[in-house]
Amino acid sequence: MFDLEVRVREWTDELRSRGAFRAEDIVELESHLRDEIDALRRLGLAPEEAFLVAEHRVGRPAALAA
Repeated sequence: MFDLEVRVREWTDELRSRGAFRAEDIVELESHLRDEIDALRRLGLAPEEAFLVAEHRVGRPAALAA
């Protein structure tokens, strides 16, 4: 079963592991991700779908670090 909080934590952990971001950057990126997820959920997307679309829009950690 998909756990949104776990997946968001994994996403932010991956950002941290890249070493390319300050703590403030990670907080801001996570906020953008969560805002996007919330907006998509209000449109009726399931948590997993909302996360995947939000991740695509905000960026995957590897792409953001590049």
